[in-house]
Amino acid sequence: MAKGKRYSQQFKNDAVQYKKDHPEMTLIDTANHLGVSKSALKHWSASVKQNDGDVISRGSGNYSSDEAKEIARLRRQLRDAKDALEILKKSNQYPGKMTVTVYSETQRYTDEIRQNNPKRHVSVSGILYYLGVSKSGYYAWRSHTPSRTEDTQK
Repeated sequence: MAKGKRYSQQFKNDAVQYKKDHPEMTLIDTANHLGVSKSALKHWSASVKQNDGDVISRGSGNYSSDEAKEIARLRRQLRDAKDALEILKKSNQYPGKMTVTVYSETQRYTDEIRQNNPKRHVSVSGILYYLGVSKSGYYAWRSHTPSRTEDTQK
């Protein structure tokens, strides 16, 4: 999925003003002339009408304030820490190499969450960060094909 182009606040205000200054041009002609989409120009124009002559844009992440952005970041961190704790609780039940156990529990746990609640986002990198194991090691472990000797030892 392609991300849209980002325009500065000044550009958006100028684009709306340009449309007002050239009423003979259609919305599509104005948008093409400015190099923006018709829907973006229409949205900016509606925003100017609703917000006393200024295009309102919240910026990256669509947070209404810095405080809301910080709260969202802290919630993500808490979710990742809780996931990591859950994995550690389950991995302590199995003897053997701790890292391999953590890797297998991480995979099992993330697969279980994705299966039971497809809308819930699981941050594997966040979980691994809190567990203190590397992402590259985890993904190498996942893509590893066991040798015949490893198969016979199981």
